[in-house]
Formats: sequence, C-alpha cells, structure tokens
Amino acid sequence: MFFTSAIDGDLRPSFFEMYAQEKLILALRPAVSFALEVLAVRQPLFFKLIPYSDECFLLLHFSLEWNSLVRSNGSISEAFYSLRRVSAKSGFEANSELAALPRKSIASSLLCNVLIPYLKSKLDELFERVSGGNAARLLQGLTSNVERDEQHPRARLKSVLMRLFPFLSSAFDLLHLAYNLLYLFERIQYFSPLLHIQRLIVRRVSLQEMQVAMRQPGTRDLPKSKFWRILGSVLTGFKYGLIVGVFAFKAIEYYYRVEVRPCGFTRSRGARSVAASLTDQVLSLYLQNHSSRRSNAILKPPEPIGQAQSADAGLPRSKDDCPIFSRLSSSRLPLQLKLDYRLPQVLPT
Repeated sequence: MFFTSAIDGDLRPSFFEMYAQEKLILALRPAVSFALEVLAVRQPLFFKLIPYSDECFLLLHFSLEWNSLVRSNGSISEAFYSLRRVSAKSGFEANSELAALPRKSIASSLLCNVLIPYLKSKLDELFERVSGGNAARLLQGLTSNVERDEQHPRARLKSVLMRLFPFLSSAFDLLHLAYNLLYLFERIQYFSPLLHIQRLIVRRVSLQEMQVAMRQPGTRDLPKSKFWRILGSVLTGFKYGLIVGVFAFKAIEYYYRVEVRPCGFTRSRGARSVAASLTDQVLSLYLQNHSSRRSNAILKPPEPIGQAQSADAGLPRSKDDCPIFSRLSSSRLPLQLKLDYRLPQVLPT
C-alpha cells in the first residue's frame, strides 16, 4: 500500500512515488522563472522574456513532455522515477516487449499535463486580478445586494462566473484528493481523474523492459534525420539537467528561507525574491542609461540656493496698498463695519 518494490515483482507504484512525481513537475515553473531572472541580471535582453515567463515555460514543458512520452512512454517526472504509462486494459502486468504509447494517448497526455495546468494557472491569475483579492471579495458580499438590480447582463454574467469559479476549482481539488485516497487504499488503479479520463495507468518499468530499452535506444521509430536525432539527444539531456536544477533551486530556496545575520539583516523571502529585487535594480539602471543615451543630455550642476523669500512677500505694507481696505472705504457700508476691519501689522524686513 505505502511501500512496494519492483524487485518483488509488484509493478504498482506506491502512493509516495506517485505523489512525489506529481509534485516534482510543480517546482519546474518557479525554477524557470528564477533562471530567467538570474539571466536578466547578467543580460538585459532577457528582461523582455520576464513578462512572458509562463509562455516560455509552456513551450519548454511541451517540448520536454513530448520527448519524454515518445522515448520513455511517460512524463518527465514519471521517467525520473522509472515509471511509464500503459493502457488500463493491460493493467499492472509486465510485458516482454516494450510497447510504445499510441499517438492518441500521447496527444491526450500532452493536453492534460501541459495545456490544462497552463489554462488553470491563467484562470487563477485572472480571477485574482478581476476579483481584487480577498479583501475585495469580503466587501463584495456587502454591496452585491445593492448593485444586483443595476448590473448590465454582461456584468451580471461576469459576476456569476466569478462566484462559480472558486467552487469549481475547489470541487476539482476535492475530486483529485478523493482519487488519491482511493488509490492509497487500493480501491482504484487511477491516481488522478485526468488519468481516468484518458484510460491510462502508471506503473513501474519491469526488468525485461529495462533490458529491451538498453538494447533499443528509442521506443518509437523517430525520424532518421540528423537534426531530429540531435534535437532528441539535447532534449533528453536538458530534461535531466532541468530536474537537477529543480533540486538546486529548492536547496537555494531553503537556504534563503529564514536567515538572520548578526547585523540584523533578515532574508526570509526566498531566493526568487532576492533575484527579483536585483532584477528591479538592474532594470532601473538600464532604463536610466538608455534614456540618457537617447537624449544625449548633459547633466547640469545644481543652481546655487538663493536667499529664501520671506513668508510675508507680496503682502500690502499700508492701508492704501490693501485692495480690500480701499473697497471698504469707498463703499457705503456703515461706519461700525468699517472700523471693525483691522489690517494686520506687518513688520518691515
């Protein structure tokens, strides 16, 4: 249930193997963003890619997943743990021949492993941006009854979708948790609902399949072009290098998590925040240099500070200079009102 071994002939992965390979891919996104920020500190040209870090990760993830599914019959994290995907009809049984995944299964795996998580992350960001955060959602309940009758149909539909999205996201998470618990107690053979939809299960690679894989470099007849062979080798090496980079990123993040120096400087925001602060500083310096080069302006020295003007500059010095007093004296107001007006005494400078 909890711990199983392929030596005993049991090809069903344990719960911890499946959980670890599922969480491994989640650390790739912040690792790629951190790498872009570090490269941007070295090369300012990479600043243009920082706003599109999600799209860069999408392309990288798609290419690596495709290469891993074609060569190893499993995703990146599954191949790292010596796991592979097979049809649910075959079950957890060893095969003497290393059968490749059908193209339909590869396409569905790319859809569920790459595109759906990307769309979900974008929907989460859109929901946080539109809803305004937790404080705005708390205040929304107080004003929803007042503004319900004044909303446009399009705005009303938008508010309904904003209300339904958290429930749909929570329902999917609860369904995923239910599948994990049922897999833990060996009630079902699918670890997630997405695998159930694809009718695919994940099992260990048997010893016979390992021997076949050692004799046969690829599980599918890849194009015989030299370019595709080199590209496949580069992607395979980059896949394992990226996984090693994830572990290095986690080590750096753990090192910078909480560290208090004797001088009182505290680093508790993680390595990614440190790189982000460095990125902001380098970006500001780069923009200043770029603007100064375009304008070719020479900075002038500051002008000497002259004598400060007195606070009573511009005030009338006598009753004759005061426009208000002159109007009062020429008007037909009673004498008592005229005498009540007192001009403030201004000391000469």
